[in-house]
Amino acid sequence: MTAASKLPAHVAAQANKASPNLVKEIFYGIGLGIFGGSFWKIHHLNERRKTEEFYARLEAGEITVNNCKGLTSIHQRCGSSCALGGVSSMPH
Repeated sequence: MTAASKLPAHVAAQANKASPNLVKEIFYGIGLGIFGGSFWKIHHLNERRKTEEFYARLEAGEITVNNCKGLTSIHQRCGSSCALGGVSSMPH
């Protein structure tokens, strides 16, 4: 009789399991890191684009920022009203 046949079934199953493949684990980690990092980078590029667009519009005079009673509001010079709180249209 072999040593594995003398052990209970659940212990023998664990003994016969293959050990984790280190190279495969490293590649899985690198792949998941690149995948997650790309989403993080895309998110930050979009936030940067929004910020640059806001300051470009502010510099061009398309919008103004007013601080009334401690609340900041953005006034657009487009003539259409916006449903967002604190954002309203200004006449040309």
